[in-house]
Amino acid sequence: MPINNLEYANCDTAVVDENNNQINNREIASTTLPSNNNIEEQNSESTSDIIADINVTQSASNYKPNYLQYVTFSVNMKNNGPNTAKNITTSYLLNNHYLKWISDDGHGSYNYKTGIWYVQTLENGTNITLHVVAQIIASNITITNRAVYTSGSTVDPNNLNDLALTSLNVPPSADISITHKASIYNPKYLNHVYVTIIVKNNGPNNAQNLTINSGLNPKLLKVLSRYGDGYFNYKTGIWTISSLRNGSTNILHIKLKVMAFNTIIKNIVSYQPNTYDSNLKNNKAGISLTVPKLTISSLAYSLAIDTTTRYARALNIFNWVRDYVDYSFYYGTRYGASGTLKLLKGNCVDLSRLIVALARATGLSVRYRYGTCYFYKSHHWISHVWTNIYVNHKWYSADASNNINQFGVIKSWNTSNYISNGIYTTLPF
Repeated sequence: MPINNLEYANCDTAVVDENNNQINNREIASTTLPSNNNIEEQNSESTSDIIADINVTQSASNYKPNYLQYVTFSVNMKNNGPNTAKNITTSYLLNNHYLKWISDDGHGSYNYKTGIWYVQTLENGTNITLHVVAQIIASNITITNRAVYTSGSTVDPNNLNDLALTSLNVPPSADISITHKASIYNPKYLNHVYVTIIVKNNGPNNAQNLTINSGLNPKLLKVLSRYGDGYFNYKTGIWTISSLRNGSTNILHIKLKVMAFNTIIKNIVSYQPNTYDSNLKNNKAGISLTVPKLTISSLAYSLAIDTTTRYARALNIFNWVRDYVDYSFYYGTRYGASGTLKLLKGNCVDLSRLIVALARATGLSVRYRYGTCYFYKSHHWISHVWTNIYVNHKWYSADASNNINQFGVIKSWNTSNYISNGIYTTLPF
């Protein structure tokens, strides 16, 4: 059976070897059996000899991201050997003032709150990559991320490759919102409408060189005047603002004249970002103006807007009928004043009926003229009807059957040589 060395240490009995030589039992106890402390020291020395060079690198999917965009960071650890590395800990903590953690593929090995990435084993010559998706929550700034190997069960002989840095340059960002309003949304033809365009910078940074397109179509809405911040170009409808601070608002007021009728006018104001804008949904705003059909009374009222004299009123009536109602040849009368206004066409008789109706609706004195006239273009004598409007103590000829005619001046036929067939308050036909 085995002999315990402690028994030899406490015994005085002589011990002989195979040649019958006497051996001291204490010498045997001290030289042939190592102590427990010596065994632990040998084990410790063998562990400290395990070496593994961990190389940390880092990259980003976008080094110039914009505000609120997502970036994927890739952190890689490679074991350059010569041995297997165990219990590896790498620190990769996102700065929550600039970056918001969204997701990672660490499957629990990465704690985004503490920034600790733990890998249990990494064989010699192999590598492992952690992908972290984060949202940019700061702008006009440089963001630097640190990935650093902090500890492991093995010795890393090279600390020069334990740290990896990645820098992102985030440009300024300004969320510009547009608001568009009107003083009235069902204006009548030739009436005035006041529209307002409001531009607000919701930040987080200042915006520079803003260009806002008012979208105004001069054929539908004619600009009369404006006041407000920035510069407004009447011809192009472009509103420019040199600078708009974070949180501030600029307002533009525009006075318009409605130039269309029996229609819906849709006007869109738009902003094309110069400074990066993270929210494009509020860069446009629109209004819809419903302009009703024309009636004799509504048109007469509209043509009298902005006039201060009876002559100006008569001139507006004549010019409108001449310019907006097409001449159509037929005998007699077909549509009357209201029908001609509705269809926007008529012969000399119905054009004259429309002028008379509009003039009388505004309180002007007017009469019909009927004659046989020589027309220069056709070289024919033709029965013809036109009107006279009384203003400034005289009768002015108003013949809207040809666009070359003017208020008080007839150019389409020979007024010095014609046959007068009658002057009427009401036509007999």
